[in-house]
Amino acid sequence: MGGRNSRNGRSCGFRSFIRIRQGILSDYLSKNREAVTSMVLEHYDEQAVREVFRDDGRAEGRAEGRAEGRAEALYALMKNGNFSAEKACELLEITGEERVKALEQLKKTEKRS
Repeated sequence: MGGRNSRNGRSCGFRSFIRIRQGILSDYLSKNREAVTSMVLEHYDEQAVREVFRDDGRAEGRAEGRAEGRAEALYALMKNGNFSAEKACELLEITGEERVKALEQLKKTEKRS
Protein backbone atom coordinates (compact mmCIF):
# COMPACT_ATOMS: atom_id res chain seq x y z
CA MET A 1 0.00 0.00 0.00
CA GLY A 2 2.67 2.50 -0.87
CA GLY A 3 4.20 4.39 2.04
CA ARG A 4 1.07 4.27 4.17
CA ASN A 5 1.09 2.62 7.55
CA SER A 6 -1.23 -0.34 7.81
CA ARG A 7 -2.82 -1.87 10.88
CA ASN A 8 -5.32 -4.74 10.90
CA GLY A 9 -5.41 -4.74 7.11
CA ARG A 10 -6.67 -1.16 6.82
CA SER A 11 -4.57 1.76 5.70
CA CYS A 12 -4.48 5.06 7.55
CA GLY A 13 -5.80 6.74 4.41
CA PHE A 14 -8.82 4.47 4.37
CA ARG A 15 -9.56 5.18 8.05
CA SER A 16 -9.34 8.93 7.37
CA PHE A 17 -11.70 8.57 4.42
CA ILE A 18 -14.20 6.68 6.58
CA ARG A 19 -14.03 9.33 9.32
CA ILE A 20 -14.75 12.06 6.76
CA ARG A 21 -17.61 10.04 5.24
CA GLN A 22 -19.06 9.34 8.70
CA GLY A 23 -19.02 13.06 9.45
CA ILE A 24 -20.89 13.83 6.24
CA LEU A 25 -23.32 10.99 6.85
CA SER A 26 -23.85 12.09 10.44
CA ASP A 27 -24.68 15.63 9.30
CA TYR A 28 -27.10 14.34 6.66
CA LEU A 29 -28.83 11.97 9.07
CA SER A 30 -29.17 14.70 11.70
CA LYS A 31 -30.69 17.14 9.23
CA ASN A 32 -33.06 14.52 7.78
CA ARG A 33 -33.77 12.51 10.94
CA GLU A 34 -37.54 12.23 10.44
CA ALA A 35 -37.34 11.10 6.81
CA VAL A 36 -34.52 8.65 7.54
CA THR A 37 -36.34 7.17 10.56
CA SER A 38 -39.53 6.79 8.53
CA MET A 39 -37.67 5.10 5.69
CA VAL A 40 -35.83 2.69 7.99
CA LEU A 41 -38.99 1.73 9.85
CA GLU A 42 -40.89 1.32 6.59
CA HIS A 43 -38.32 -1.08 5.15
CA TYR A 44 -37.27 -2.94 8.30
CA ASP A 45 -38.84 -6.37 8.59
CA GLU A 46 -37.94 -7.95 11.92
CA GLN A 47 -39.25 -11.37 10.91
CA ALA A 48 -37.15 -11.37 7.74
CA VAL A 49 -34.05 -10.36 9.71
CA ARG A 50 -34.66 -13.16 12.21
CA GLU A 51 -35.09 -15.65 9.37
CA VAL A 52 -31.81 -14.58 7.82
CA PHE A 53 -29.96 -15.01 11.12
CA ARG A 54 -31.66 -18.36 11.75
CA ASP A 55 -30.86 -19.63 8.25
CA ASP A 56 -27.25 -18.48 8.56
CA GLY A 57 -26.96 -20.23 11.92
CA ARG A 58 -28.41 -23.44 10.55
CA ALA A 59 -26.07 -23.41 7.56
CA GLU A 60 -23.10 -22.80 9.84
CA GLY A 61 -24.18 -25.62 12.15
CA ARG A 62 -24.60 -28.05 9.27
CA ALA A 63 -21.16 -27.14 7.91
CA GLU A 64 -19.59 -27.69 11.33
CA GLY A 65 -21.39 -31.02 11.67
CA ARG A 66 -20.17 -32.20 8.27
CA ALA A 67 -16.61 -31.15 9.13
CA GLU A 68 -16.78 -33.09 12.40
CA GLY A 69 -18.17 -36.13 10.58
CA ARG A 70 -15.37 -36.05 8.01
CA ALA A 71 -12.79 -35.71 10.77
CA GLU A 72 -14.27 -38.68 12.63
CA ALA A 73 -14.23 -40.75 9.44
CA LEU A 74 -10.61 -39.73 8.81
CA TYR A 75 -9.67 -40.62 12.37
CA ALA A 76 -11.36 -44.03 12.07
CA LEU A 77 -9.59 -44.81 8.78
CA MET A 78 -6.25 -43.76 10.21
CA LYS A 79 -6.67 -45.65 13.47
CA ASN A 80 -8.46 -48.80 12.27
CA GLY A 81 -7.29 -48.95 8.69
CA ASN A 82 -3.76 -47.81 9.41
CA PHE A 83 -3.89 -45.15 6.67
CA SER A 84 -2.07 -41.84 6.59
CA ALA A 85 -4.19 -38.68 6.78
CA GLU A 86 -3.50 -38.00 3.11
CA LYS A 87 -4.53 -41.51 2.03
CA ALA A 88 -7.65 -41.36 4.21
CA CYS A 89 -8.63 -38.06 2.55
CA GLU A 90 -8.10 -39.64 -0.85
CA LEU A 91 -10.27 -42.65 0.06
CA LEU A 92 -13.04 -40.39 1.36
CA GLU A 93 -12.71 -38.15 -1.71
CA ILE A 94 -12.06 -35.07 0.41
CA THR A 95 -10.26 -32.43 -1.66
CA GLY A 96 -9.41 -28.74 -1.69
CA GLU A 97 -10.69 -26.50 1.07
CA GLU A 98 -12.76 -29.35 2.53
CA ARG A 99 -9.53 -31.31 2.97
CA VAL A 100 -7.87 -28.44 4.84
CA LYS A 101 -10.91 -28.03 7.11
CA ALA A 102 -11.17 -31.78 7.71
CA LEU A 103 -7.50 -32.04 8.67
CA GLU A 104 -7.90 -29.09 11.06
CA GLN A 105 -10.95 -30.74 12.61
CA LEU A 106 -9.02 -34.02 12.80
CA LYS A 107 -6.41 -32.33 14.97
CA LYS A 108 -9.19 -31.22 17.36
CA THR A 109 -10.67 -34.74 17.36
CA GLU A 110 -7.28 -36.33 18.10
CA LYS A 111 -6.76 -33.97 21.05
CA ARG A 112 -10.10 -35.06 22.57
CA SER A 113 -9.35 -38.77 22.13
